[in-house]
Amino acid sequence: MSKTVKIVIGLLFIVVVLVILFLVFQSNSQKYQIHILDFNRITSVSVDALTQKDNIKEFNDKETIEKIYRIFSNKTTNKESIYDNPTNPDELYFVTFKDNEDHYSSAYIYKRSNNYYIEQPYNGIYSSSSTDFEFVQSLMKQ
Repeated sequence: MSKTVKIVIGLLFIVVVLVILFLVFQSNSQKYQIHILDFNRITSVSVDALTQKDNIKEFNDKETIEKIYRIFSNKTTNKESIYDNPTNPDELYFVTFKDNEDHYSSAYIYKRSNNYYIEQPYNGIYSSSSTDFEFVQSLMKQ
């Protein structure tokens, strides 16, 4: 084999490897965005502690709705949720946003190993903060 053929084969090999790496990284970088009702349509938000029977609180005032909405809105992540609910949370709350036409959207906010997350089943797992989690937690103590 001539030197030129070896160089061409080497370059082709490098190009193929680079294309494969590019495709792998592209498939792993899918962005997930949380799906929450439009703020102007929301008429109530319910929070369920899921730890005790009938431990659900519903909020209808715009101020509380807005505070909760800000915690959940505009979240993006690369981490996919593939389950119906979070796995192995230390503590969690199920939050549902509702409108007057019986439309709703929901997500979990939870703590696991001193980290805080929002998870929308079969969509994404989003980072959250202790402040956001503790605010939702405080709503259940009102």
